[in-house]
Amino acid sequence: MVPRLFRQRPASEPRGFVAASDADTSFYSAGVVQVKGVPLTGTIAACLGNYRYLVRAGDHEAICTLSGKKLKAYIWVTLGDNVVAELSPYNLTRGRIVQRL
Repeated sequence: MVPRLFRQRPASEPRGFVAASDADTSFYSAGVVQVKGVPLTGTIAACLGNYRYLVRAGDHEAICTLSGKKLKAYIWVTLGDNVVAELSPYNLTRGRIVQRL
């Protein structure tokens, strides 16, 4: 069965583009799962350039970038700052800094 992209326009409605209802387009949005990151609380150990930092938490190290909201709000981090990083669930050595503590 092919999902309907557009619904029939009643005669009382004006002509033009009419999108289908959400129930008709649920076929396309089904199965889309957003994967959450793994939180890590650590300390900035090194500045690597290009907004990349080495974050250490115990014996674990991750290369993290500064998130876009932090750059936009001019929130900078320096050596020794405590931060919360969100690690990629696919590669636990990469992530982004989401909060400075």
